[in-house]
Amino acid sequence: MAPDQNEIDKEYRSSIRAHLERDDWHGAYEWAKGWISGGGGATLLDPWLAYVASALLQGQPRTATHSIDLALRSWIPRRADRSVLHWTRSRIIRFRLNDPKTACTDLERATQSTPSWLRAEVRRDIEDCAAESALSRKRKPSVTPAPDFQAEEAAHMLAVVSNRLGDLPEAGSQPGLWVVVHPYLQRCQQTSAP
Repeated sequence: MAPDQNEIDKEYRSSIRAHLERDDWHGAYEWAKGWISGGGGATLLDPWLAYVASALLQGQPRTATHSIDLALRSWIPRRADRSVLHWTRSRIIRFRLNDPKTACTDLERATQSTPSWLRAEVRRDIEDCAAESALSRKRKPSVTPAPDFQAEEAAHMLAVVSNRLGDLPEAGSQPGLWVVVHPYLQRCQQTSAP
């Protein structure tokens, strides 16, 4: 009997959650890596968000941004899911890299298909980020713009890595790990406060 993909996903989520709840960046990273490379999770938001939380735990916001860029370029084509990643990216850039001007670009992209469960937070961030941008003296962007989805590259990558045995969750649905990853994104804001 073939393994049930929902049970596989549940095991990965549970293991990552346990590591993040202990602020164990390495354990969370290893489980996310396994889920992406061999557990059928490459096209899900959860393991990419686990990479983000892991990098933020290490104090490496550029690595967190790079992880999102990999997902946006090669793995996550659905617009609502991409909106979640753009909002996440904006948080890191705005607060951890102290660059609200660059963050505004990702916030604008996040509005294109924002899931209802994230809409209020995106709206609030757009207003706040615009005000912060007007006061920012930063001239050079902290990171390059987020990549567009590269369908040809993605097709090759999926053929090599993805062995997903089941259907994807509905586009834009709240990731199962959101409750444990979201606090790391809130801490971004607290870290940058004067």
